[in-house]
Amino acid sequence: MADTSLRIVAPEDCKDILLWRNDPATRQMSFSTDVINEEEHCKWFSNMLSDEDHCAIIGESKAKKFGVVFFREQSGEVLVSINLAPEFRGKGLSSRLLSKSIQWYLRSRREIKYFTAKIKDGNHGSIRIFTQNGFEWVSKADQLNTYRLTVRTMENLRNV
Repeated sequence: MADTSLRIVAPEDCKDILLWRNDPATRQMSFSTDVINEEEHCKWFSNMLSDEDHCAIIGESKAKKFGVVFFREQSGEVLVSINLAPEFRGKGLSSRLLSKSIQWYLRSRREIKYFTAKIKDGNHGSIRIFTQNGFEWVSKADQLNTYRLTVRTMENLRNV
């Protein structure tokens, strides 16, 4: 990720993130497979930006946005998810974006004990990305798998 940078999501990212979210491959692996309309998304996005328990990080390469990592603190855990722009998938960016975003989050937020990812059955790409970053499977309910990363595990991932 030498030619990439991270930054906090800004209001002008709203439409790009909506396009990525409504991509058919993304919808297939999302909790909700419905197409999200722009008005609904912009309302959610505005609320997310103003919620101190919610944080989103954009990855950019050569001034082009390529992905987003979402963090939401809830009930003593940090829920984390990732989505890449369709044209950047399969280029090896996801795992590094996730790793660098988690490291950034840990430097900028209060003490965190663990991160949790909820991943649908069949989403082999996300399972691979999260396990490469030290997340371990902890449970399954219906078709939803829970993976967890204990923060002390991050010390072993600094060079990912």
